[in-house]
Amino acid sequence: MYFGECGGGLILIQSRLYCPSRLSIFELERDYSSWVFKCQVNLRALISAFPAMESGRNDYLVHGYNVLCAVKGESERGLVLFLAIPGRIVSCNLKKKTWDVLRDLVPRESEALDLNVSYAVPFIETIFPV
Repeated sequence: MYFGECGGGLILIQSRLYCPSRLSIFELERDYSSWVFKCQVNLRALISAFPAMESGRNDYLVHGYNVLCAVKGESERGLVLFLAIPGRIVSCNLKKKTWDVLRDLVPRESEALDLNVSYAVPFIETIFPV
């Protein structure tokens, strides 16, 4: 579901077709020798709050959502996932087990959002102006 940089490391997020509400998160060792299991995430509470995640499966991949990006917080377990779900962009704080709606999408935006592509780019503060 997701493969990308997070907090200076490389992470992989997977789910199984028969259990799309459960995500497994792995991180690549610094010496590139192996993948280390970090945690398992259950999205059932989020799916209960947004039932369109299940009913929208035909419109939004098999899972009804897509992981846009992952960002590490201050602590090792402070991982936040940004998800595209039908009609919304949400953030899920894995440590606190909370979620927030970041943006409601109008129908035109939802249709234009191709969930097969990751659009979110993590913010990196630099000394250079954009």
